[in-house]
Amino acid sequence: MIQDLNDIAVLGKENIAPLQAINFDVALLDEAATTADALSDLLAQATTDREENSSAMVVRDQAYTHLKQAVDAVRACGQYLFWRNDERLKGYASRYLRKVRAGAKSASANKSNEGE
Repeated sequence: MIQDLNDIAVLGKENIAPLQAINFDVALLDEAATTADALSDLLAQATTDREENSSAMVVRDQAYTHLKQAVDAVRACGQYLFWRNDERLKGYASRYLRKVRAGAKSASANKSNEGE
């Protein structure tokens, strides 16, 4: 849109005579050029803001990774320590992983049953 507004302004200024013949308001060409400049400034600002926010996203992603590693380590230790104590073990088990594994097992069982 920025490029189109700029192109219209340039093309119109190069061909003023035909536009005046049809009573075109030439001031609109100046307005198109001004709007294109304003939009390009806004685009530059938005791009810069996105780059500044990306450093915050990198820190957020790194924090998540470190937290995930710590939780995984605690969970693995808990499963090792409490493998005989079902009541304590369930606090270190992941319901999500159980669902995923159960879904994968049933999917592979269905595939093997289809081949028979």
